[in-house]
Amino acid sequence: MTQIGRTIARALGLNEDLTEAIGLGHDLGHTPFGHAGERALDEVLQVYGERFRHPVQSVRVVTELEKEGKGLNLTLATINGIEFHSKGSHDLSMDAPLPFTAEGCIVRLSDRIAYVNHDLDDALRGGLLMQSQIPKDLIERLGDSHGERVGRLVEDVVLSSQGGKIGLSASMESALDGMKTFLFQNVYLSLPQEKLAQRVSQIVEDLYQGVYNSKFEEHGFKVDGFPPSPRRVADWIAGMTDAFALARHREIYQGGMDRWGLPSGELESLQGD
Repeated sequence: MTQIGRTIARALGLNEDLTEAIGLGHDLGHTPFGHAGERALDEVLQVYGERFRHPVQSVRVVTELEKEGKGLNLTLATINGIEFHSKGSHDLSMDAPLPFTAEGCIVRLSDRIAYVNHDLDDALRGGLLMQSQIPKDLIERLGDSHGERVGRLVEDVVLSSQGGKIGLSASMESALDGMKTFLFQNVYLSLPQEKLAQRVSQIVEDLYQGVYNSKFEEHGFKVDGFPPSPRRVADWIAGMTDAFALARHREIYQGGMDRWGLPSGELESLQGD
């Protein structure tokens, strides 16, 4: 994603370093297991009257958690770009708060270009999709390969943003939104992914409750003698990798088996790469 953003910024004569800084920080708040983990952690926090959103967590990481609580010395433009980089599942055409810099808008658009194309490739490689299932009109407009799709989209952004407002042409924006919708319908909300989401939800809830209620000192969570707050437990879980979360969950609860009586490796196999 950062490479896409820098390419667009360079072509438009904008600040490549600012674009890269926003790109490097934009997903620091992502949980283990991606968006399924994010939804699960948000559901747990709602019990305590709080919410979890990965862009907000990314800002929290760079302003409050890094450097032992001192935060990083980032510009307001960088922090703003990180906070408003994501449109979630909404179409690009829908109104939403935008970053106040052109560089932030580049990252916002580059993020959509990158994840749609990478997720499409992953779904094809993992057997969740077949090439023949992809709507032909989207292939015709966007391209038949990863490189062709990214190249066309980047070129379109550059040509369509000469007037100052960062964006795609109407045709390419519609095609990218269409591919995103196709992925939601056929990959993200498919039965295998729903099964994975159920397991992820239980793992995240188990980790949260195990740390928050009684076992935090036993499992390496340092709280200086005081029980951790809900937000601090969320920080701890959000900072895990997939592999670390699975290993810690097995260590605390399962002895190598998940709640469904299946070997823990079953979860890794459903995640693909």
